[in-house]
Amino acid sequence: MTRLRAPKVTVTAVPVFTSGELSELAKTCQGRSFAARRDAAIIAVFTATGIYQVVARRGRQCGVSVYPHRFRHHFSHTWLDRGGAEGDLMELNGWSSPLMLRLYGASARSARARRTYDRIMTGRP
Repeated sequence: MTRLRAPKVTVTAVPVFTSGELSELAKTCQGRSFAARRDAAIIAVFTATGIYQVVARRGRQCGVSVYPHRFRHHFSHTWLDRGGAEGDLMELNGWSSPLMLRLYGASARSARARRTYDRIMTGRP
């Protein structure tokens, strides 16, 4: 044990935007179309780091535990529950490891399994 070395942990810093990069990003959203306005609003909310606060505040107002990442879990569950292919979900979410699929699918795995059993074994939808 005395010859064992501690593992080397590499920390990768996430780059921050320059003001020029943010300006270029905003320019891509110029226009009067719905998509241009929607995209500009989304980028503005991200830039202000206000997403968590907005979602959490609305959740408190209705008594629901809400945080932004919960929507990603909901999307993944809904995809799988409605019969979406696991490989397609991995692609859409940008996952390269099946472990992520297991983690995200775990939240409602038993409910999906019961519905699948009913559909297959009893013929009910």
